[in-house]
Amino acid sequence: MLDQVEHVMLQISKWIALVLECMVVFTLFATGVNAFWRYFRHKTRVRMFFAKGMSTALSFKLASEIVRTVVVRDIQELIFVGVIIVLNAGLSFLIHWDIKAEEEVEMREKQDAIEEERIARQAAATQDRNRAARRAEQNASMQRPFPPKL
Repeated sequence: MLDQVEHVMLQISKWIALVLECMVVFTLFATGVNAFWRYFRHKTRVRMFFAKGMSTALSFKLASEIVRTVVVRDIQELIFVGVIIVLNAGLSFLIHWDIKAEEEVEMREKQDAIEEERIARQAAATQDRNRAARRAEQNASMQRPFPPKL
């Protein structure tokens, strides 16, 4: 009876791992096609979009490897699965770090653009005030009464 339960659990875990790995392939394929399409349409943030897709795929792969630990029979297989998990976690960390750095650069660029726009508006407002002051001065000089003739 226990052997049958173990056999069923092994089969279920293999199928779950297989489904998760199929999700990895589908996620990478869909992300790659979408990133390729965005690149040729000259959209921004293609690199970040692709990195997020790879991060999602790595999460599925990590889940698959964790499920595979159920079927581990000896210490060598456990070490092999452990190394794969550590490598996946390291790659995931690097991708998240890259995404965060890219978002910070993008945020700085947006802040710089906002600051430049604010400075441009201030300069335009100053020019408008100067023009208005010159016009008012010209209007005032035209409306002065001429000195009386003697």
